Amino acid sequence: MKKILPIFIVLTMLISGCFNNTDQETIFLTGYITTVDLNEKLIVVDNSESIYVSDITDYHIGQKIKAKIKKKGNKDSWDPKLLEVIEISIVQ
Repeated sequence: MKKILPIFIVLTMLISGCFNNTDQETIFLTGYITTVDLNEKLIVVDNSESIYVSDITDYHIGQKIKAKIKKKGNKDSWDPKLLEVIEISIVQ
């Protein structure tokens, strides 16, 4: 019994780790801002990917940005409502 308990604990930890955060994916986005929507607090990068940003006044058309984004859910399409910007910076 003493040998089975540690094996059971290790297996439980491995299995729970495999199922943790399976519905989130980390994405890195780099490109130039082509649209800034002040009302929606939304920027468009390279005329294709849209992301919401907290301080919209920091961003301007033509700036190059690099963003680390968490995609929530397992949809294949790009939906800014299902994205969480973890980190964003302006590239010089």
